[in-house]
Amino acid sequence: MDHLDLLEQQSVYILREAYKHFDQMCMLWSIGKDSTVLLWLARKAFFGHVPFPLVHVDTSYKLPEMIAYRDRLAMEYQLTMIVGQDEESLAAGRTFPATSHLPVGHPDKLDRVQCCSRLKAGALKATLQGTGVRKRLNLKTGAYEIDPNRTPWQPCSVPRGVTTRRKHQRVMIQIQSCAAICVVRITGGGAQVQPPPCAAPSATPSSQRSTRASFHPVKRER
Repeated sequence: MDHLDLLEQQSVYILREAYKHFDQMCMLWSIGKDSTVLLWLARKAFFGHVPFPLVHVDTSYKLPEMIAYRDRLAMEYQLTMIVGQDEESLAAGRTFPATSHLPVGHPDKLDRVQCCSRLKAGALKATLQGTGVRKRLNLKTGAYEIDPNRTPWQPCSVPRGVTTRRKHQRVMIQIQSCAAICVVRITGGGAQVQPPPCAAPSATPSSQRSTRASFHPVKRER
């Protein structure tokens, strides 16, 4: 077993532990390489089935081929696919470069960063909190429909049994680090990549483990 095999196993372990401790868990999917690897790991962790929703924020700036790829995988894998969008800003044209013609100091003028914050961060927050419109993919028709569920999700909140936000952030960083390295496994490159500190699976039988997740960093080799 090489270090990539170990990282893959650690990632699967962390995903299962996270699912155990989150009341309302979801996974963000930007359709980029890192989050797509997380999707691959989640399917492996739960034997081909992803037991929590995947959330994508559609800024309308993605290539049509990326959206088609998202929907094709969602249908093929039978995913609970949720899409959020700042429809109000898009309809009103409060985006970049649509407002670039406005004079400096105009309250509606947005630069690239402000547009990104509005269409990504704002829409994501509203989607996760249930205050924005959520659209869910109908796996029978392939069309998106308004999702009546407004229960807030917890991709970044504190799971049960964990009392500090720092501990939870450590878990999220470990998942992201493992996923970033596992990109190497799927793409078949980067043999010299060194594994980052990550969580090691416990050798203690599950029946003897505490209900709280326990994570132990793996030391990097110099």
